[in-house]
Amino acid sequence: MIALGLARLRPELVGRLILCDTAHRIGTAETWQQRIAAVEANGVASIAEATMERWFSAEFRARQPDLVAAARNMLSRTPVDGYIRACAALRDGDLTAAAKGVAVPTLCLCGTADIATTPELVRSLAALIPDARYEDIPGAGHIPCVEAPDVLAGLIRDFIEEGRRG
Repeated sequence: MIALGLARLRPELVGRLILCDTAHRIGTAETWQQRIAAVEANGVASIAEATMERWFSAEFRARQPDLVAAARNMLSRTPVDGYIRACAALRDGDLTAAAKGVAVPTLCLCGTADIATTPELVRSLAALIPDARYEDIPGAGHIPCVEAPDVLAGLIRDFIEEGRRG
């Protein structure tokens, strides 16, 4: 969401844009408020396991339990105040107008197993941006740089090369 906002507010800084497993509006106010309440009451660790299920595909969680444990540990150590503020920013954030105003070639990517920002949601983001296209990252969840780094890097490299060729 940050890159999307930057492309809209400071277009002179952005020649091409890559948006990965994100959207113009993520979740509902009610969902974010419930998460804020859970973290206020019980701490970030209380939501860590459910978050791992949203972040990583079932196949990856089974295949790479040590990496998932490291991510769970990292999340669990997040300061409560910082996590709550991030949730509030997502709750209140709506970049629909910003997406419609992006004026650079844009690549929207999403893991096909992402349940946090689903492929359908990311496709809807791509549809808002005048010069955008959508690509799947097969089998990956919400964090494809961990689950499918080679596939993600290839898509990014190809998009950058297209820009260089003009």
